[in-house]
Amino acid sequence: MQREDSIDILRFIALSGIILVHISPAPFWVQLRNFDVPLMVLLSGVSYSMSSGKDLRYGSYCWKRFKRLVLPVWFFLLVYFLAYSIYAQHLPPLHQVVSYYTLMTGWYVWIIRVFFIVALFAPIIYKLLNRVSLDHLLLGSASLFLLFECFMNTSFSEFKGSVYLLMNIPYLLIFSIGCQLKDMSNKKIILISTCCLLTYLLFVCYYYWMDGEYILTQAKKYPPQLYYTSYALACCFLLWFFRLEITNILPTRVREFCVYVGSHTMWIYLWHIPFVTVVKDIDNAIARYLLVYGLALFITYIQTQLVNKITLRIKQENVIRLIKTVFIG
Repeated sequence: MQREDSIDILRFIALSGIILVHISPAPFWVQLRNFDVPLMVLLSGVSYSMSSGKDLRYGSYCWKRFKRLVLPVWFFLLVYFLAYSIYAQHLPPLHQVVSYYTLMTGWYVWIIRVFFIVALFAPIIYKLLNRVSLDHLLLGSASLFLLFECFMNTSFSEFKGSVYLLMNIPYLLIFSIGCQLKDMSNKKIILISTCCLLTYLLFVCYYYWMDGEYILTQAKKYPPQLYYTSYALACCFLLWFFRLEITNILPTRVREFCVYVGSHTMWIYLWHIPFVTVVKDIDNAIARYLLVYGLALFITYIQTQLVNKITLRIKQENVIRLIKTVFIG
């Protein structure tokens, strides 16, 4: 698949927002960037619809996604827990290690669990989408979002492990929309974005009336409820609508930087995790952000250069592909 700069630039925006919230910024910034994870999932749907991976046998496809999503996390966790053991001078609790490696945790790697589960369902979703029209998809998605919202307000949504299971449903719907995004007209994109924005504003008024204050959409993120997804999708569709203008307005060097970050999101995300703790005592949020982002980017760049040099000495093409898939992306 040929990469599109505009998609990588949107990934850069999404990753920048994800890293931003982890350095504990002011509430305004927490809310403003609260579309980042849905944007990543939406773009994964766009990429899947453009890729040749959807033509693979299901087993081969799952193995490919496992190598790209899970193996990098496992390698990172190996380094992370080794560093933890040296610093703390004791081994981490076994239950913590197991929960992190299985991705069944609310820690930073939960997002990889969502991406991987969405990826496992992607071929099934794509085949189903071939049987329905775009209008039916949008109508069905809106209905399912509403049904999910109703379900979340019942006692049935409070079973053990509900967060791990229910987290996936809204993201699967967002992925489905992403698969058809390139086929949507500009008029339809603006219409959907407007509907999502109005839905968000209705929730703002409702929660303000109930609680007497503005409630961040973050409060309805685990699992993603309509207050969260309506704001996120409004932002995502607007960014998609203006993606080419955003790309073209950037100076060449800035665009190249954003594209580089957007094409290395996995490892930049992973390497930023330990630095969030390192910089937590720095008072200035901008300094925390730049340090975390800069250090993660620097390590990813060094890692990429080393992998490229190492693979030059390897003759087996399948080994080269595996190494680059895991350690570059």
